[in-house]
Amino acid sequence: MARTIVIGLDGGNWELISPWLESGELPNIARLIERGATATSHSYLPPVTVPNWKCYSTGKNPGKLSVYRFDHLDVRNENYVFHHSTDFKSAELWDYLNDEGYRTAVVNMPTTYPPREIDGAMICGGPDAREGEYRALDDVYTYPESLQKKLEAEYDYAIHPKPLISSKDERGEEVDAIQELIDLRFRVAKDLLSREEFDFLHVTSFYSNTLQHFFWQEEPVFETWKLFDDHIGDFLELEDTNVIVMSDHGCENVHTVVHLNNWLEKEGYLSLETSVDDVMNKAGLTKERVLQVSKKLGATDTLARIIPEKIQNLVPWEEGVRGKRTFEKINWEETDAVANAQGLVYVAHEKDSETYNRVRSELLEKLGN
Repeated sequence: MARTIVIGLDGGNWELISPWLESGELPNIARLIERGATATSHSYLPPVTVPNWKCYSTGKNPGKLSVYRFDHLDVRNENYVFHHSTDFKSAELWDYLNDEGYRTAVVNMPTTYPPREIDGAMICGGPDAREGEYRALDDVYTYPESLQKKLEAEYDYAIHPKPLISSKDERGEEVDAIQELIDLRFRVAKDLLSREEFDFLHVTSFYSNTLQHFFWQEEPVFETWKLFDDHIGDFLELEDTNVIVMSDHGCENVHTVVHLNNWLEKEGYLSLETSVDDVMNKAGLTKERVLQVSKKLGATDTLARIIPEKIQNLVPWEEGVRGKRTFEKINWEETDAVANAQGLVYVAHEKDSETYNRVRSELLEKLGN
């Protein structure tokens, strides 16, 4: 039986790559299109990395998975939750294949950390394989555990790029670090196939989506898709192999950003208290600026290591607090609703109560307008 390779390109979409296909810049992807079948896949709402990779691997929608984003705000317990693989209880594609006697390998797919046992190999990917704001990770990210030692010894393998990209102005080592990681994922996937017998392999590129957020169709993204094309060409040369290229969601050039919590506060649904973040922000001390300076000094890793995470978290992003810090600014006694990133709005009342239903109806009408 022919083996199958699935190449997951996070945020890949036709509008992005069509000009490069038409100009002949992506010959291997064009060859795949000519010889195979193509379609536009529709992401579940919200159309983001988590949960859409899990929707693909489980065949379930976000409602059945009870996961709608990387994280969620547990307003009932005033708790911030960052999702890991243990929050998903459903069997996945590789489990069904294993049950039928097929060996599988999963490389760098989001939502797989911490890794779990499968008949084959699993190498976890970002963004969930992380600890702290700076994506530090000192833990096991492979199954079997011995695979991690091989990866680090033979490839100097890493889950996240160093340095992390944090602005559109960074077109040097930050872009290089992402492209080097992408190249590394594919090299590892190819070597796994050459060393062991696998009937199915899935490999994901996640940080290409980050580049697209910053640069859309500019040079760093074009170079990255050329890299994809080269590796896809290698896979197309393998005998008795089916090759599938897919994405979890699309992408678009960002023209406007809406901060829902600002709107909720203005409309009287959210009450905030003054905190140290406000003082720092007014003084111009933000994470973006700290990262910019530390990168110039080559001290990002050192600062992340020696400065306690609690202190790191006090420094706000330019757009305001994120994650668990969100709860520290809220006056809960006078708050009806709070938003998380990318459109999720939480009503801060008991579900199905009169107040809950009233606030929910008002928000639906006002946001709809």
